[in-house]
Amino acid sequence: MDGPRTPGSRPVPVGEDRHGRRPVCLDFDADAHLVVLGDAGAGKSTLLCAVVAGVERVYAPGEAVFLLVDPRHGLLDVASSSRVLSWVRARREVHDVVRDVRALMDRRLPGPDVTPPQRRDRSWWRGPELFVVVDDYRMLAPHQQVNPLLPLVDLLPHGRDVGLHLVIARELDGSTPRALAHDPLLAGVCDQGGPAVIMSGSPEVGPLLGGVVPSAQPPGQGVLVHPAEGSRPLAVTPPAARP
Repeated sequence: MDGPRTPGSRPVPVGEDRHGRRPVCLDFDADAHLVVLGDAGAGKSTLLCAVVAGVERVYAPGEAVFLLVDPRHGLLDVASSSRVLSWVRARREVHDVVRDVRALMDRRLPGPDVTPPQRRDRSWWRGPELFVVVDDYRMLAPHQQVNPLLPLVDLLPHGRDVGLHLVIARELDGSTPRALAHDPLLAGVCDQGGPAVIMSGSPEVGPLLGGVVPSAQPPGQGVLVHPAEGSRPLAVTPPAARP
């Protein structure tokens, strides 16, 4: 997984505002992770595919690769990308690939000999950014079953340092607020202070990230929420069909 890498801000386009006048981008150099919440049919998978396509546009070959965790087969539109290292559909397979991801990221963690300049430009390791794209997270961690992504939890605060990005979609239901507060992985992602996209859902779910209450939305539309930047409407741009 060695390859060139260029530090710095690289905004990833995923859609437009609802008037189609301004692009809406995500900056994974500033905020390593993303959570997407919405009902079935809200367009979560389309947004995840847009993230993959946007990263491919902005990051040069060798700068970014993907691990797709896709039990619903919702990521078919991007699974054929040459940058996809693994497309995992069965829950039992996730344990093995996560073990490999954990081993790679452990080698990238900065040791005591890493200097401040190296920390600033991340020059103590070489290789591409790894995007772990999960659709749908709720299927991976059913009630009282071991979550196969748990080995990545303590890496979340180091995402920018080691080039690890989790992009997680979860279907909305009454348990969502509790999951955001208490599920180790979801809470860990939220604790990093990064963005979330809240798509169509029932207001009965109650306030979610940024105090946003879900509401009925057309498929592919939602609200991009950032703790430091507030919220803005988002209309996802579906990626072009692949051959």
